Amino acid sequence: MNRIMTCIVALCFSTISLGAGFDPADLEAKSQVLAVNAAFEAAWNRGDLDALMAFWAADGEYVNAGNGYWWRGKEEMRKGWSVILAYKNTVRTVDTSFRLIAADTAILTQRLVVSVPAAQGHPALTAQGIGSAVYVKRDGKWLIVFGQSTPVVEPPAPRP
Repeated sequence: MNRIMTCIVALCFSTISLGAGFDPADLEAKSQVLAVNAAFEAAWNRGDLDALMAFWAADGEYVNAGNGYWWRGKEEMRKGWSVILAYKNTVRTVDTSFRLIAADTAILTQRLVVSVPAAQGHPALTAQGIGSAVYVKRDGKWLIVFGQSTPVVEPPAPRP
């Protein structure tokens, strides 16, 4: 009886530590999506519109709940992102959650800090937001098909 109980306990702990349905490919997908996201953030911080647009699928959409933007397709997004980048702002990720929904589909949610320098009589501004992006792997490349961002009211609510 002790041997059976030991095996059951060991099985439970191995399931807890690896997660139900654990697949090493999940770690590879997470690593790839996080690398794409880091490159997206770097392009934003450089103000590189062409590099930023390369991360979006042609049929991508972006919604900003703070100001009502809803851009559909790369042409609208290029116009919108050019306005955002003109402010010379920078973004920094401070927390991340990753979910692999299918082998070729992932959701990345982040807490972000956006810093806008002082310009044209306006003071510098730092704000927090929560952003989510749906990534889809097409032709071996992870692309953003949908993104949204929501401003965080200060102070942010504590995590439950």
